[in-house]
Amino acid sequence: MKALPVVSVYTLSILASMGVLGAIAPVQAAEVNQKAKFVCGTSQGYPATIALTPRGSVPVVRWSSGYFGSAGFTPQHRCNLVSAKFQKYYENGTLNYLTTGWVNRQPVVCVATQ
Repeated sequence: MKALPVVSVYTLSILASMGVLGAIAPVQAAEVNQKAKFVCGTSQGYPATIALTPRGSVPVVRWSSGYFGSAGFTPQHRCNLVSAKFQKYYENGTLNYLTTGWVNRQPVVCVATQ
């Protein structure tokens, strides 16, 4: 399992209500499994990790919180980092599942093959 330095999928709604994350859109597995590409774009005026699929663009995470900005991780920077990691893991076949974990007592999204 490889951990990405972002918030947990299962705690996104909790963190969103706390202002740590903007929003996440549910992505159907079938939409991502067919030649998807992950990019950093915009959704509702915020940087967003977007899956470009044969069926269209699907916002996955909207990066609206500036919570980590003082550490150099602005919403735009986090969007760029996470989108590139999602794309890398997708291309090497390890973005089959998203799960959660903790790194340095911070919630993270983890990609897993099974």
